[in-house]
Order: sequence, then C-alpha cells, then structure tokens
Amino acid sequence: MITIKKLIENADENYQLELIAGEEGLDRIVQWIHIVEDEEVSEFLHGNEMIFTTGIRRKDLEWMLDFVKRFHKYNASALVINIGPYIKYVPEEVIEYCKKHEFPLFVIPWKTRLVDVTRDFCNQIIKSEQVEMSITEAFKNAIFQVEDEETYFPVLARYGYDLKDKFSLVIIKINTQRNNEDQYINMVHFHCERILNRGAYKYTIFSYQKKLILVLSALKDKEIKNIVNEILSTCGKKEDKYSITIAVGYNRKGIETIALNFKRTMETLRLARKRRQKVLYYDELGIYKLLLNSDDYTAIIEFYNETVGKLKAYDKENKTQYVDFLKKYLELDGKVQTMAEKEFLHRNTVHYHLNKIKKIIDCDFNNLNDNLKILLGFYIEEIL
Repeated sequence: MITIKKLIENADENYQLELIAGEEGLDRIVQWIHIVEDEEVSEFLHGNEMIFTTGIRRKDLEWMLDFVKRFHKYNASALVINIGPYIKYVPEEVIEYCKKHEFPLFVIPWKTRLVDVTRDFCNQIIKSEQVEMSITEAFKNAIFQVEDEETYFPVLARYGYDLKDKFSLVIIKINTQRNNEDQYINMVHFHCERILNRGAYKYTIFSYQKKLILVLSALKDKEIKNIVNEILSTCGKKEDKYSITIAVGYNRKGIETIALNFKRTMETLRLARKRRQKVLYYDELGIYKLLLNSDDYTAIIEFYNETVGKLKAYDKENKTQYVDFLKKYLELDGKVQTMAEKEFLHRNTVHYHLNKIKKIIDCDFNNLNDNLKILLGFYIEEIL
C-alpha cells in the first residue's frame, strides 16, 4: 500500500499540489484516484480513495463543507480542490474541519492537467500494490513453504529485507457476532496500516483464516509493544461492535525462524482466546512455552488423562465438581483452613473432598511431585 505522503513526494514541484490542511493524516493509505463532482457518489466508494473535484456546475461555495464531510465519512483518504473558474478559494470553515479531523486537503491550480496527475498517481498505486503483493507472497512462502527458499529469499532481499534481521509476528483475531466479519477485518487492517505507516516501520500485513497476520522486521521488543498497545487502544473499544484478541510471537533473528514462530503465535492466540485475554505474548508464557514446544503431543495428552483428565471424566460421569474444587484448593496454596473459609465449608468437608480426589487420581497432596503433576495437568488443560 502507498501512503499519501509517499504518493505526493514530487507533486508540489511537478503539479503545484499544495497541502492546506490535515497534515497529520498524510500516513493514510491511498488505493485509487477519482475525479468526483457529485457527493452522492461517495456511497459507492470502497474507502481509501483520493478525491479530486473541480466544482464544475456549482454556483457558489456553500456546497463544499457538506461535500468534504461526506467523503470523510466514507473514508476517503484525501481531497484535492482544483482552484480555477468554478472554485476561487477554499472557505475557512472547510480548512478548519479538515484540520480538526486530520483529513488531508490539497489545492491544485487550474493550469495543471488533472489527467496527468491522476495517471501518475494511479501508476504509483499500481506499482506499489505489485511490490506489496510480491513481498506478501514471499512471506507466506517463508511461513508455509519454509523449505522452498528460492521462492522467498531473492524476493525479500530484492526489496531491502535483511534476512538475518529480527522478525516478529502479531496475529489479530476479530471477534464479532455479526455476519459482516470481513468489514471489521478491513477496518482493523486499515487502522493497523495507519499505525505502522505513522511509525515508518518495515512490515507486511495479510489476511489468513479470518485473522490478520502482521510480519514485523528489524524492530525492538519495546517498539513491538508500543505498536500492539496502539492497536488495542484504537481497535475493538467498548463502543465498537467488535473486539480483538492479539497474540504476539517471539522476536528472533533470521527469516528461517518465522515458520515456527507462526505456529507458536497461533497457539498463543488460541490460549489468549481461551483465557479471554485481549493480548498475550509468547515470551511471557512461562511454563506454557515448554508445553507448546513439545513435539510429543501424544505424551502430553496421556499425562493430562492420568491427572486432571481422569478427574474431569469422573465429574462428568458422576455430576460432581471435583476439578473446580481442586483448582481452587491449589490456587490457595493447599491451605485447608483458607479453603474452608473461602468456600464456606467445614474443614472436615474439605478433607472429605480431598480424600475422595486422592482416591480418584491416586495422588498425595503432601507429596511435592504429586502436586507438581496436578498443576502441570491444569496447565495442559489450558492449551488443549
């Protein structure tokens, strides 16, 4: 994607294009160019378009503020006013609106041929999209076809990526009860692009199985946290009709780490959703990292079935709640008196339940190894 800032780099010299408001919005993405004279067309925009207008057939300037508001509402990237016989100047109220909403507003003289400007800008957009598609495809190959190095090594190197640099992954799941999930994915995608472009970070972003995958290059851990925090503060707020869950992978050197990083980050996302956490970092998982990195998944399942899984099966068959009871007991550091007080139970009742659990899963709560096994069983339950 190309930003307004990049698109207009030489436009002041070549076309006398002048920015008069909304400088803070120059990090917006531009996906296409339109020359528009009727604001009703705004409803048919896809968003992220740069709009040119000449004001032809307009008798005064009263229309302009509503025109600007409408295109801003429908997520146009910027507006270019053609100053000439139909528009003599831009009213101050229009300039103030664009400043307030960080909506880039440009003027261009009548002597400049709009066809030259729009052709140039469209060519830049097409070229930028072609480059982005090549980079995205290369990263997909690095993730999903890691052994096929010739499909991604040369491409990434050609576009300035140091393959020995650090690479990190951020995966975002959009949670909504509505059918228009794609709309919210596009919305979050748009916000992520703005945040990343504002910081001039090196990245690529693409959709995969209704999730957004951000590949970040050559960033420090603190920079990644800042990006994630900004995404959280911008997207999925209480007033929005969707929420987001974010998983952040490790930040390691070498493009060869990215495939395994993707797998671990997807597992981290699953754990975050199970815990109902908004964001979860792989590097902060503690003991879960050992479990997620185990290649012997069968052994993990067997271990679980011998501990918590066995108790869970007993609960299901006998309509008891010993799993919840045991979890609370361990969370209270195995203190019978505290458990009795917290759950409003007699000490003898607590002892009765513990003795019953001991027989079901064959454990001794006075034995450190047995307690560790049970705790590990609960950890495994969270990743299953």
